[in-house]
Amino acid sequence: MKYIKQINHLKHLKLICIILTITLVYFIYILASPDDISYLALGDSFALGENPYGEIAYGYTDYLSNYYAENHHLKLYTKRFANKDARIKDVTQDILLNKKVYVNGRSLGLKNALREANVITLSVGANDIISQVNIIGEVMLERKMDNIIATVETNLDELLTEMKKYNKNIILVGYYNLYPQNETYRLLFQKMDKKYEQISKKKNITYISLYENFPYDKYLPNPFNIHPSIEGYQYIYQQIIENISVSLAKI
Repeated sequence: MKYIKQINHLKHLKLICIILTITLVYFIYILASPDDISYLALGDSFALGENPYGEIAYGYTDYLSNYYAENHHLKLYTKRFANKDARIKDVTQDILLNKKVYVNGRSLGLKNALREANVITLSVGANDIISQVNIIGEVMLERKMDNIIATVETNLDELLTEMKKYNKNIILVGYYNLYPQNETYRLLFQKMDKKYEQISKKKNITYISLYENFPYDKYLPNPFNIHPSIEGYQYIYQQIIENISVSLAKI
């Protein structure tokens, strides 16, 4: 009888171990679920979603976060590290200084935000271009344009190198020609688009080009402002969803 009791006791222990193992595996799966998405939006006013009337509103980053919220478990989304006046070196400096913001009541450092993100979008470089053109109607020599673009390239290369120390899931979002009636800007943003594509291939990140096909007449309602309407941001979001890799769009 004692022997039978020992066997039953061992069976119970074995059953308990099996249950604990299954429970542990389940919780590990839940914690590491591919449906847990952290999305970080970095950059300038386009990352923030500034509208044609100077207000921070609903941008492509918000559309993308909503996509993940509807299709997965959106653990974290923030665009609070973005700054409307940001240039490329500003974003690099924010990383080096580990800029902190408050998200959901807790302090979040940029380095940790980069490490934890499944998806990172980056819109930056427009302010670098605009700051180098003194007058909207300025006619600029090709050599000067090339020098401006070369500086943008160097700074962006440094930024992406720094970002990739923490994360490789980077989506670089390009620009349309912010001043479509101006020849100098047309050439600058055309050169920028090509250079961004080259850098993205070199760095093995995703690039979303907007230069060729952006519907200016539909999505730029204010002739005195470079930012798109909410429908314009939706168009940008759709370009991201259509062009990014399956591993990012359908995590």
